[in-house]
Amino acid sequence: MRIHHLLLLAALSFTACSKHDTTPATPPAPPLIYKYTAAIPPFFSTPLATNQLQLTFPTSYHIAQVFLKKDTTVLGQFPVTRQSGNDNANITYPFEPGQQYSFIVESAPADGIVIRYALRNYTHTYITSFTFQQLLSLTQSLGLNEFDISPSRKTLFITDDEHNWLITKRLSLTDGSIDSSSGVPYGVLRAISDSELLVSGSSYNGRFPGGDTAILARYNLYTKKTSFVAFVSANYSRISRIIDNHLLITQPLYPGNSQLISLVDTSTTTYPYSSVNFVLIGTNNFDHLYYRNQIVDPITGTFHNLIPATDSAGIEVTDNATGYTITSWYSPIFPDSVPPVGYYKSHLGVYAHGNSIYQSNNLTNCSFNIPRQTSITNNRLVFYESFGWDTTFHISGYYQLDLNTKTTTLLHCYSTPYGTEDFQLDPHTIISVHADGVYRVTLP
Repeated sequence: MRIHHLLLLAALSFTACSKHDTTPATPPAPPLIYKYTAAIPPFFSTPLATNQLQLTFPTSYHIAQVFLKKDTTVLGQFPVTRQSGNDNANITYPFEPGQQYSFIVESAPADGIVIRYALRNYTHTYITSFTFQQLLSLTQSLGLNEFDISPSRKTLFITDDEHNWLITKRLSLTDGSIDSSSGVPYGVLRAISDSELLVSGSSYNGRFPGGDTAILARYNLYTKKTSFVAFVSANYSRISRIIDNHLLITQPLYPGNSQLISLVDTSTTTYPYSSVNFVLIGTNNFDHLYYRNQIVDPITGTFHNLIPATDSAGIEVTDNATGYTITSWYSPIFPDSVPPVGYYKSHLGVYAHGNSIYQSNNLTNCSFNIPRQTSITNNRLVFYESFGWDTTFHISGYYQLDLNTKTTTLLHCYSTPYGTEDFQLDPHTIISVHADGVYRVTLP
């Protein structure tokens, strides 16, 4: 028996040794291969403080980290985190004014390869000269059709979606007081006065016209009573702002004629679709009635050119005090690469009595937000400029265009992914409507 035990132990020992010897060792990971490329990924840069910068990249480039450099010296290494659908590198460093820096941008390894991109010639600029004070908060903004400023410029009306309960808020721009009203018909909101609105709805006095027909009616905030104004298209109507007690609307049903309506006596002027394409009625202009690049005289209903008919730019605002007409021009870009570096190019223009006096260079993915009411002093225009994806450094913020020297100057660094609407009430005050509320912006 002892011999059998020894043979069994020997066999087990051999088997164990055989299994150990035949198990392959884990091979060492091959070294990463770093590839430098002259290509530049789309990005945008946002200065956050004198010592802070955020670089943002599309997620399709799988950026993992960013190195900050000065000449050949690496000053810092910063990881990338995914936020709001983009990849962001938050960089903190005591930047020196006027000094140039560069960045090495590294992708995450893919099949053992890391792509390195170089972003050069960065100078850190962070300027803050404006102050922001929130006057009214919003739970959920309902967009441009659901806010307006009264003709007196003393009151701003805006609809707030408070957990599926629509509240129309009235903000006094003189003393900051706020009062709210529920039950105001939802669909469009236009200010007739400081206490009366123009609203749309599907019924009036218990009657439902149906089809493509909606009701346009006056609504008094004190009495809560409505009075009929006109029938409008329920599906494709364009309703302008109210200028001198007049507005442009789209009539219901095909072919979509347009109409100029007087709120004084409800008289109308009708424009057939063959002469006025309703989609070109200006619905977000607060200074004049516009059709394409023409002003519509609210009293006579006639059309007047402000810029050459051949100009494809769009009118943003006309400043009555100076005679300047501010325009913006946008054109799509169709690149070969995916994702695209740019989606559109744009420029800013200024006309004086029909003659072009200024045009900026074409910029990639740049949006111009011209105040809907301007206060041009000494030929200087304040406006907001926002930059998206590009392959060079830009700064979003408030700028000043000096028409005397044809130069722009950054006044205040500011970046928001949401649209804003500004009304410059005087040289030092802007009322700014944001997605989260209404702000008073104070300029120096």
